[in-house]
Amino acid sequence: MDIRYRLYPYPVLAYFNDDYVDSKFDVSAQCGNRGYDVEIIVNVELVNEKLNEMIKQGKAVLLYHLECAQSGYRDIHKTDKLSDKIVLKDSKLNGELHFCPYILANETLNDYSNVKFNPDYSKPVKKIEKGCILAVGRQFNWDISKKKSDLLKSASPFRIIKNMDKSVSEMVVEYESNHNIIIKLCEKDIAIYKSMKDDPGVRDILNSAIVVPALMYVLEKLAATDEDTMEAEFGCQAWYISIKQTLEKSFKIPLSSLKDENIFSLAQRMLRTPINNALEQLSVVGAKDDGEEEET
Repeated sequence: MDIRYRLYPYPVLAYFNDDYVDSKFDVSAQCGNRGYDVEIIVNVELVNEKLNEMIKQGKAVLLYHLECAQSGYRDIHKTDKLSDKIVLKDSKLNGELHFCPYILANETLNDYSNVKFNPDYSKPVKKIEKGCILAVGRQFNWDISKKKSDLLKSASPFRIIKNMDKSVSEMVVEYESNHNIIIKLCEKDIAIYKSMKDDPGVRDILNSAIVVPALMYVLEKLAATDEDTMEAEFGCQAWYISIKQTLEKSFKIPLSSLKDENIFSLAQRMLRTPINNALEQLSVVGAKDDGEEEET
């Protein structure tokens, strides 16, 4: 969706007309990265007392239309805040992202007037329907390129194998001298894992139970080690290079600052928050089970 210059049957505050005097709807928006996600930081300068008051009262609302034609993504974000953050999953985006800001009527307005109308508009507007545009800001276009680093893709640093030591039933993580981060499961657990690992409906459940705690364990060990020692001991290991690149490129976190991070939160974000997705998957599984029980 592109903002196009157009005429309205009533006054609209916009940069391309003079329907208002001594008024301004100026939106600044910056698009950046928040881990793997795309974050848009929005700040609005609204110089018009009545429109500001209408937003506070809920009679009007700020609306941002977001659209990425190449990926088919389209959404709207409504708010009453002049400063806001919008976070989008980069999996939904590819190519040019359009950001179009508006102020809309949040209810039907009867006999609408504004002291800042251009003098040409001497009479109140008899009726403005809910959802109609009251103000238009400048459009922003950003090119969203796909991230290359993903710890769960084909070049994943994790390898899940059977623990040959039958006396150990708990999960074991080994990384010190290995090309991969090795996750060992007992015979029973590895059998269950292999039977389910290709099912997209439970993939994030498995990652939450197995990969997230393994990554936390490794990150905590790295956080307790100085950078020179890390480079000397792990610098040539593929898992270390993968984690380092992901932290530095996608999260802007150097390994030297790892000790200052919340490891629990960071591990989830590095794996694209599988715990959130896992709960959604569990709710679907639970709903199916309830349905089956009702049928029988």
